[in-house]
Amino acid sequence: MTLGPPAQAAGWIAALKNTPAESFDDEDLQMFLAAGVKALNAEGTPEVVNWSNPATGAAGRFKELRRTETKDGRTCKRLQIWVSMKKWGEKSSVWMACKSEQGRWGLAAAK
Repeated sequence: MTLGPPAQAAGWIAALKNTPAESFDDEDLQMFLAAGVKALNAEGTPEVVNWSNPATGAAGRFKELRRTETKDGRTCKRLQIWVSMKKWGEKSSVWMACKSEQGRWGLAAAK
């Protein structure tokens, strides 16, 4: 799987490494990223954002665990991220994502 510059810049490579996502095709990756953006941009009560690609058996979900603000006023969200593929099973991890001064989300660190 090759991630394009937007995914690389946001730090998603680290979140996907050694997971079922290594078998994602381009369509799976686009669905994963779209669901991630939806979860990060959600305001109000946190929701679980699910996605799946019946054609490949890839699926996943994002769940906001906590929302905080940095000292300089940027929003950060702690997310639990699940990814799965039929032949791999499911794997989850927890990550912190923060909004940059330019308004873009990026993974800050594994937690």
